[in-house]
Amino acid sequence: MNIFDQFLKYFYVLFIIKGNITFEYLKLSFSLSVAFFCRPGTLCIKLNDISVPNSVKLGSDVKLVCDYNLEGDSLYSLKWHFNNNEFYRFVPRDSPPKQIFPLNFIELDLNASYNGTTWLRKVNFSASGKYKCEISAEGSFQTVFKEKIMLVTGMLK
Repeated sequence: MNIFDQFLKYFYVLFIIKGNITFEYLKLSFSLSVAFFCRPGTLCIKLNDISVPNSVKLGSDVKLVCDYNLEGDSLYSLKWHFNNNEFYRFVPRDSPPKQIFPLNFIELDLNASYNGTTWLRKVNFSASGKYKCEISAEGSFQTVFKEKIMLVTGMLK
């Protein structure tokens, strides 16, 4: 049974028999689509990892890093999201290339942020949550992302 047949079988079991599509199905379909469309000799962007600390102290500065490989393609955009709200965008061909979408509880240092590295200053408890880095390629607009959870800990003075 080839990978496409396995995908169809899995989809059938989840959707037809159980009547729902789960997050696991979405993860599998994404993995299969990358495996199916990214064959040797084709350009496929890769998001190797993101660096988001598991926990940080209240009031500290936090470095977020998005480590990616464009596999010969050009970067169209890199975006950081907090709990599904975009707060930073880097588009090399835009002027200016860096943009901030302010969130009341996140102080981003635009001068220290470039490309995949972003700095948050003096984090507070509201900065606890899910951080996502999303990259898109220029020509194909292929998009990939990774997410991690960060918890701000400490005591109020």
